[in-house]
Amino acid sequence: MRPSYHEGLACTTSRGSGYNPGVFVHELRQSVTDLRGAGPQITAKLARLGIVSIGDLLTHYPRSYEDRSRYTPFSKFAEAPEILTVAVVLSHEWFGFGRMKTLKIRVMDNTSEAVLVCFNRPFLEKSLPVGSRVLVHGKFQFRFGDIQSGSFDVEHLPEGKDPIQGLIPNYPLTEGLQQGSLRHLMRQALDLFGRRVENEVDAVIAQERSLLEKTEALKGIHFPESQAQMELARRTLAYEELFKLQLGIALRIKNRKSKEIRRAPIPGSLSRRLLERLPYSLTKDQASALAEILEDLRAPHPMARLLQGDVGSGKTIVAILAAVSVVERGGQVAIMAPTELLARQHAQVAARLVEPLGVRLAFLPGGAEKRRNRHRHRHPCPIFAGCCLPLLKLRSNRRAASVWSPAAHGLV
Repeated sequence: MRPSYHEGLACTTSRGSGYNPGVFVHELRQSVTDLRGAGPQITAKLARLGIVSIGDLLTHYPRSYEDRSRYTPFSKFAEAPEILTVAVVLSHEWFGFGRMKTLKIRVMDNTSEAVLVCFNRPFLEKSLPVGSRVLVHGKFQFRFGDIQSGSFDVEHLPEGKDPIQGLIPNYPLTEGLQQGSLRHLMRQALDLFGRRVENEVDAVIAQERSLLEKTEALKGIHFPESQAQMELARRTLAYEELFKLQLGIALRIKNRKSKEIRRAPIPGSLSRRLLERLPYSLTKDQASALAEILEDLRAPHPMARLLQGDVGSGKTIVAILAAVSVVERGGQVAIMAPTELLARQHAQVAARLVEPLGVRLAFLPGGAEKRRNRHRHRHPCPIFAGCCLPLLKLRSNRRAASVWSPAAHGLV
């Protein structure tokens, strides 16, 4: 029998005596200041990326990778899509004036000179002094008499240190934070804390789907030894993320079904009158969808339903018929749309159908909140239409029993 969602999340395995239990990665709340090199300036830059704890750092995944298994010098810029080479900084130059002043760093490898145009990166003047060895990666072209690049990654290489080879991660950055600094911190975090991270997917499920251990997945996503390991790590972490999402949905469904509400009966006379006024009959699928919605509205649990269909398939009329059924038993309906224009269009369509039945509909445009509140209390309506945000704040002496979002055709 396949494990349920709850069985899948609580992953415990038998351990020998004296075992120090690990933690889930999001429970690693130690500050990044525990890592060497994470001083006040680096910590402030990491905070701009939402990285405060070790757990935040370990889940800051690479956006791409550099293949450093093969070096390509500057002289091959016209033949190779990207350059990867070790160079020496020759000079710093500036061009432009005022806020447009831009740094140019002239570098040279063992084949040719090139220019790094440092748009919005003036800090590189201090971090890459003249005479320093650097590892340069990027796309280069011949412009203004030089081999140059304005989109590149550069890493300072201390004396005696050779560049790392293989697949190297490139992370999302912020101003003043360099890839080399973030990689250094990430490697420390993996060495010090990565081995303590527990699996969040049950071992049986992980084995069925050929997933990695969480420790191996973190290592494989940050510093993979091969393309295959990186892809397997990514698949493992993606499955875990979707697993948590599906688990959260399952728990919400369980919580919703645990609530019981008193339902008034639906006479059905308004719906019948509306159907009689229509110049057409409902299709088989429309009638089936409406029957399922009405069955949910009679159940003693809150409804959450998505009505899905192609353009012109009749989602709107089904939703309006469901709204009329809610109104008929004394409830209130909110018709929400992401924009005021779309909300107005749906309000016009709904008004033409329900107002001849004696059902009032109020459109709430954008504007002052006080004006909406006055209108709401002086003229209570069974159906409101408007933008999503104002209607989420809808209050009245009648309970909002149904919410319809035409953009997604979601009935809740």
